[in-house]
Amino acid sequence: DSSGGVDSAVTALLLARSGKYDVVGVHMTNWDPAIEDEGSAVCRGGEDARDAEEVCGALGVAFRRVEFVPEYWESVFSPFLRAYRGGRTPNPDVDCNRY
Repeated sequence: DSSGGVDSAVTALLLARSGKYDVVGVHMTNWDPAIEDEGSAVCRGGEDARDAEEVCGALGVAFRRVEFVPEYWESVFSPFLRAYRGGRTPNPDVDCNRY
């Protein structure tokens, strides 16, 4: 995943080692793989969450899962589709980062 991964793990390690912060790893679920066409699901959110939880365990930091599927659909994905259909080149990451 291009959002998180190694950069987040190293940052969490450095912050935890500093002793100045209560570090908590968070995995956001923004997509429901159940809406994918059968056989074409590419969402690896479950694997990503397990990987993040495993890394947090190795680092000794807390881990939480949060779900934003309806909010993501309404505030990010639907506007992306409207913009794309309108001939624009939307960047859903910008909208996602606003939240």
